[in-house]
This record gives sequence, structure tokens and C-alpha cells, in this order.
Amino acid sequence: FLVRRLEGVYRSVDDAQARVIPKADGPLAYRTLVDGASGIFGRFARFPAARETHDTNGITRVLLRDARFGYLSPAIDPFTYSVSYDAAGKLLFAGFPSQRWMQNGGVSARAVAR
Repeated sequence: FLVRRLEGVYRSVDDAQARVIPKADGPLAYRTLVDGASGIFGRFARFPAARETHDTNGITRVLLRDARFGYLSPAIDPFTYSVSYDAAGKLLFAGFPSQRWMQNGGVSARAVAR
């Protein structure tokens, strides 16, 4: 039983099976992906994808990532754009959470102004 399960995890390097990730896994993720594709994130991301998470306060956080870097460890500091919405879907803030991508090293509400 264990060997059969391991075959699905550790595939041969010759196995051409693709690992498919969804472009967006929720309505706010989709909205953010469309908005992000036309903004600064979209200028650099070649394979954009969005993941949506919800907290207990009704805040939805969407992470936009380039799928080329999506599976890297957070310690490697991947190219990520973070967007947060309140329970009604109103944009709270957006920006690059990494010090590498922002001069002040944090998510900036100024990135939201249009």
C-alpha cells in the first residue's frame, strides 16, 4: 500500500504528467488576477496565478504569484503581490510584502491609490 502511494508522489523524471494549478481559486482571486495583470505585477509575471485565503475576521487575502516561483519556500522570498479585501469585497491594501520588491519593506496602502 505504501509503495503504491509513493509512486504518485515520487514520479519518474521521464513522466510527462503536468502539474496543473488553477489560475484563480475563488472570485476575489479571479478579480485580483484580472486587476493585477494590467498593473505592475502583470508587467513582470509571465505565468500569473492567484490564491485566496480567508481569516476569521472576514478579511480575504489574495496572493498573486508567478507560477514559475509559486512553489519556492518563503525563505527564498518569491515574487509575490499581496491584496486584502474586507468582508464586503472592498479593497483594503495591496503591495509587495517583500523587502526585495519594496523600498519600505512592507505592504503599502499607497499602492492602492488609482
